[in-house]
Amino acid sequence: HALFFSAESARLFVRLARAVGLADAVRRIDAIAIGAPAAMALSALPWAAIRAAPAPNQDAMLALLR
Repeated sequence: HALFFSAESARLFVRLARAVGLADAVRRIDAIAIGAPAAMALSALPWAAIRAAPAPNQDAMLALLR
């Protein structure tokens, strides 16, 4: 799993993964986003799954790992 606590960090990760040729490396990783804007930014990469927390907080994100 990879957790993203903001849309900004998600956008930066996508940009950097593409820049170094690692965009396809996420195919077997589930992404956990703090909300819909972060999930939307992450959708630019081929994640195994992208899940957005139902509330924008750490507890809601961690609950998605269970």
